[in-house]
Amino acid sequence: MGRERELQRGTFEMNILSPAKILELLSGLAISWLLMDSALMGVVFAIGAVIFDIPLTVSVILKSIPIILASLFAFLGFGFIFAGLVMLLKNIGPFAQIFEFSMIFFSGVFFPLSVMPEWLVAFSKIFPLTHATSAVRAIFVGKTYAEIQGEIIWLLFLIPLYWMIGYLIFKWAEKITRVIGYGGY
Repeated sequence: MGRERELQRGTFEMNILSPAKILELLSGLAISWLLMDSALMGVVFAIGAVIFDIPLTVSVILKSIPIILASLFAFLGFGFIFAGLVMLLKNIGPFAQIFEFSMIFFSGVFFPLSVMPEWLVAFSKIFPLTHATSAVRAIFVGKTYAEIQGEIIWLLFLIPLYWMIGYLIFKWAEKITRVIGYGGY
């Protein structure tokens, strides 16, 4: 979602016009914002662990890292989707916020999936956050990778899927904006 931030700062257009390859530029921007957001989430998690007295061990943290990294790679695919939308529509902030909140809501972050209707649980499987949340929670209660292999398989499936969808949408948006102009003008 770094493209929206670059757009708000007024640097997105200049970055697009730079001699760097667009996918390399966007990947760099996405990774940098992802790292900053991850640091913020880490601070929030640490505060929550203290407040809720969640026992943290090195083993649990190390077992969680591959799951978190897999979900972050899947989210980079979303980044390309939103980059394409930014090129087409310029201001997608409200849409992006609605999408983010909906994904968090439907992924079992606020409410456990076990209390949601079956159709909503099935729908939630399209979000990497659903599988990452479920897998990390399972690791925190002592489950092994073998016991959460379904969540891991889903995450590994979603990574190339979202990268492919994101790339296709981005390239389509880039083609359209070369014809109609940048930012929906």
